[in-house]
Amino acid sequence: MNRRERRVAARKSLAASKGGAGTSAALHEAGLGHLRAGRHLDAQICCQRALALDAGHADTLQLMGLLCLHAKQYDAAIEWVGRANQADPKTDYLASLGTALEQQGLHEEALKAFDKAVQIRPHDAELWTRLANVLVLLQRPDHAILSLEHALKLNPRY
Repeated sequence: MNRRERRVAARKSLAASKGGAGTSAALHEAGLGHLRAGRHLDAQICCQRALALDAGHADTLQLMGLLCLHAKQYDAAIEWVGRANQADPKTDYLASLGTALEQQGLHEEALKAFDKAVQIRPHDAELWTRLANVLVLLQRPDHAILSLEHALKLNPRY
């Protein structure tokens, strides 16, 4: 994306986050656009506005967790993503939760999150790889190898 395209996208995203976005879903989309563009503060503002309208909007809770992950605020990320997962359990939420738990050093809990995620989406090589990484941290190389082999069967590029 060149500079001109980024500016156009920023204007569209800003307009959506200010005037035309009166729902939690629209504000979440605007926040997601800001996150993708690297404007984390604008994304956080959109999330706060969305949560003011609907405190239980799971996608927005997840986005707040992702923002906290980017800021290396792992405790807050665990809280936000955990709330999103409780509101509406999804594989992406579990994966984000597993990542935050792993970064916080809570490897057993991260293992549980990634294990649930691969049970829900067993054909996702990335999830199997992330599960294997946690197993390595827990010094379970035999299980990690099995997970990596499964990831390679699903996607030989891994």
